[in-house]
Amino acid sequence: QHQAAGLYIVLGLIHSVNGLQLALEDLAHDLTHQHADQQGDANADAEVKGEAVEMAVQVVFAVFGKDLEGNYAVYAPAGLEWVSSQVDEGRTFEGVTIQLSNDLDLSNDNWNPIGDNRTDDAAFSGTFDGNGHTIKGAHITGDHCFNGAVYGSKEGWGLFSVTDGATIKNLKVDGATFASYTVISGTIAGYANNTTFENIEISNT
Repeated sequence: QHQAAGLYIVLGLIHSVNGLQLALEDLAHDLTHQHADQQGDANADAEVKGEAVEMAVQVVFAVFGKDLEGNYAVYAPAGLEWVSSQVDEGRTFEGVTIQLSNDLDLSNDNWNPIGDNRTDDAAFSGTFDGNGHTIKGAHITGDHCFNGAVYGSKEGWGLFSVTDGATIKNLKVDGATFASYTVISGTIAGYANNTTFENIEISNT
């Protein structure tokens, strides 16, 4: 447990999904070899490696791992990127709470809005609780603003592309920029269906 906590601190600083994937592969490799050394077996099986990756994912994206109800706490930009990628693949997070546990700075790269309004099964439908934290610098700028070719030409831009039956609350957004002549955009969401917004603060947008 102590070792996992230390790994969490390091991985929490990673600012991209690609960087996270590489770090997890390195972590799995190290833990697998540690297991082999402890067991005196030079050929630790793939199951151990898989367990190591799963443990690391839970440590990075949740509070001491995903809780029993399946809720997540996000500590780093990579965690929010992971949420976005999951919704793109059809996971709505209905009945699940995503809670921020740190302020997040998204200014490094163009943001991939959570959800995709072009398909019926890629809307965020869970609860997003900012927990009083700030998301700073979320943006889609540059060439993406004019050619519409961002993330497969999603037609709704914002922190969320589309929400449906969601609750978004206790969130501060600072310095967001979603500028386009071709898509519908909003600081929080491009499209919001049956969505509740509570205690939202927006500045410098």
